[in-house]
Amino acid sequence: MNVSVNAGVYLIRGSDRFLVDQAREEVIKSITREDRASAYVKYFSAKTVNLDDIIEICRTRPIISRKVIIVLDDVEKSRRDGLKKLVQYVGKPSPNARLILLWNDVKGNGELEQAVKSGGGQVITPVALKPSQLPAWVRQRVKLKGKRITHGAVEILIELAGHDLSVLNGDIEKLVLFVSDKEEITEDDVLNVSDRKVSYGIFDLADKIGDRKGAEALEILRNLMDAGESATALVSLIARHFRLLWQVKDYVAENYDSRTIARELNLPLFVVEKLRDQSQKFSGKALRRIHAMLYSADRDIKSLGIPPVYLIERVVIESLCSDETKEKRARAFVKQVVP
Repeated sequence: MNVSVNAGVYLIRGSDRFLVDQAREEVIKSITREDRASAYVKYFSAKTVNLDDIIEICRTRPIISRKVIIVLDDVEKSRRDGLKKLVQYVGKPSPNARLILLWNDVKGNGELEQAVKSGGGQVITPVALKPSQLPAWVRQRVKLKGKRITHGAVEILIELAGHDLSVLNGDIEKLVLFVSDKEEITEDDVLNVSDRKVSYGIFDLADKIGDRKGAEALEILRNLMDAGESATALVSLIARHFRLLWQVKDYVAENYDSRTIARELNLPLFVVEKLRDQSQKFSGKALRRIHAMLYSADRDIKSLGIPPVYLIERVVIESLCSDETKEKRARAFVKQVVP
């Protein structure tokens, strides 16, 4: 990232907090030439501070000859009148301080950006990583901590944490502490540390349903319920997974390769490959039927007095039936399980 060391105002805009914070630190390093002790750095939030006070601090001549750097976070949360005054200031900033504005949204404010530029400032928009770049990013972060991580552990970590770099980085920090003196982070380490095992367990659940392993599918379902996820949230997660299976199956039928599917669905490549393998265990008819049952279960959970676990179990049990199985066989089996 190229930082203009002569700018009086820096506006950093982005929705990924990790990238915004990383850019902020890069700006501070460039201003101080990596001599942090030579500068006076003060942090504020636009949610709790009066912007008139921030502008006054910036205009005040420092008593000692240290570089004054003011970091104002949450600028997108500013009151309209305060933001208007800030726009006026950044158009003609004071030479007494450097002002770093953090705008935590990819959609910025055109008036503010234009004022920053007209006042000789710099607008910085960190480039978000593509899903396909996440595995390499994780391995690099782990390497910086002096550790290694297995391929499988990287996949599970991304599946559990999603695309948020702040969450991923936080999980990496916890993993490094957890493994202590051990040099390599494994799949078991990730599962032991993560508090988001539910989404990974749904992959296992779909596998067991696809393999027609009813007892194991119900055991996984019980474990997911015991993990504390609400019934409504669990149904939504399972529905999302089977919806993705359905989408991937359609793409495969149209001869799309995995990389193209990953780009279309905005998913990491390894997740698409897992979904592609799983989708072969279900016919299109079965996926439509499961999706319809999940919709009904979600509606019934919100409107009926039946314990949610029984409704979700019914979905799993009926999902185990092949396309040729008549509905009355499935319902007869359900009656043996659901009171």
